[in-house]
Amino acid sequence: MRHTAPPLMLTAMLAALLGGCGGSGSADANAASTASSESLAVNSPGAIAGGATASPETPSTSPAPTPTPTTSPGTPASPSPAPTPVPVGSGAVDAIIAAMPSNSWKMLPNTMMKDACPLPYNSYACEAVMSAWSGGAYDNARDRMVVYGGGHADSWYNNMFAFDLAQMKWMRLSEMGGGSTGDSPSAAWHDSRLESCGFYPKGAVNLPASVLNAAGTQVLYSACFTEPVLSQLDLQQPRSSHTYGGVFVDPLGRYCSIGETYYVSAAGSPVSVCFDPATSTWSRIADRPQGIGARGQTAVAANGHIWAVAGAEGNIGEYIPESNQWVRYGVNNYDAGGGTDIDRKRNQLYTLFPESDGSYSMRRWDLNSPASLNATQTYAIVPSNGAAPAGLGSRPGLVYADAQDLFYAWGGDRSVYTYSPSTSTWSKLAPAGDVPPAQQQWGTYGRFRYSAARKVFVLANSTTQNVYLYKP
Repeated sequence: MRHTAPPLMLTAMLAALLGGCGGSGSADANAASTASSESLAVNSPGAIAGGATASPETPSTSPAPTPTPTTSPGTPASPSPAPTPVPVGSGAVDAIIAAMPSNSWKMLPNTMMKDACPLPYNSYACEAVMSAWSGGAYDNARDRMVVYGGGHADSWYNNMFAFDLAQMKWMRLSEMGGGSTGDSPSAAWHDSRLESCGFYPKGAVNLPASVLNAAGTQVLYSACFTEPVLSQLDLQQPRSSHTYGGVFVDPLGRYCSIGETYYVSAAGSPVSVCFDPATSTWSRIADRPQGIGARGQTAVAANGHIWAVAGAEGNIGEYIPESNQWVRYGVNNYDAGGGTDIDRKRNQLYTLFPESDGSYSMRRWDLNSPASLNATQTYAIVPSNGAAPAGLGSRPGLVYADAQDLFYAWGGDRSVYTYSPSTSTWSKLAPAGDVPPAQQQWGTYGRFRYSAARKVFVLANSTTQNVYLYKP
């Protein structure tokens, strides 16, 4: 069945009104990853393993013991060849950046992501890759903004997109399979019974009752990666998903997602995947354990470990790429969905917390202290000086710029806020230049990022809007 824009948009709007996509309760299929705070080594990269049945997350609120890392089964992934160093200073974008005054915005012409969407062009399915609760990450080695999203009833697109700053050009790095096109998913991709497995099927599926849940609506996760289900999955076609803040670039240069809320009916699963741009292939990493990262945010520490906080009350998680394992800590006790990054100088994770009066405060987790991460209250409320942000909307952009030792926050239009972790001081900037558009209704997540090579911030707000640069 072909989705057209109006029914899809209506479905998404109804879901939002009912608290579906952006709500605090997540149907998260992770039950077999038993609740604990020890390291969980579930799947080696690219391996096939079983896991959990679909069930709502119900994280424990009791303090968790200090985690004891364990060795992951299997062999961790080998790194791809290092990308060619980014040529800086000689391209057209470098001339544009050089001409920008400090503290100014610049719109880059002819940089709409819609031009890279698959054909035939479907405006709603393409736009939903950003607008439908989806995020991105930044590949500093290649100087690219990475965008991956869609999901639920909004978009079946599972393409990996990247904006190459040097070329000022969007690229579609992966293609859909199974006969799906830009304006129509294949009939098999509509079969929601396989959503719990995290991958699209190769074609029409034949599922005996023994692999289904009692209601007959979903494949049991424990049956996903064994026969007769495994051979029907296309492991190079992960399901499109609302990705929230769950997209990151790992130390191997892969583009990863701990996504959930899959196309077509918003079921979830613990499957986590990475796309290697050097080989154009997908592989699995360790399954996301129960309670970690649901509808939340991820951030990469200086040592390359990935930290996740949930968008509802859930566990703090640490993914260790070199051993392909997760460590589960205590609960974050509130919705950590307001924008997240790590102060990599001090190894502390910060989240913008939306207050009832429309302002924001900072909450901080000390990643140096497992004991504090397992305490009854895992975070510190940081007293702030100066002009705290206000009116930034849902899930604004928040990024730590290592060279400046400052956090930068953006939530629409020209205004930019900075936060100094050394002095706990907010400053509101008044940039000049072009005026960025209003933020997406459901949030920016990771689509406001810092290019360390060119020392500018890159904003991808909509597939039908040009990319903007902010020069501090």
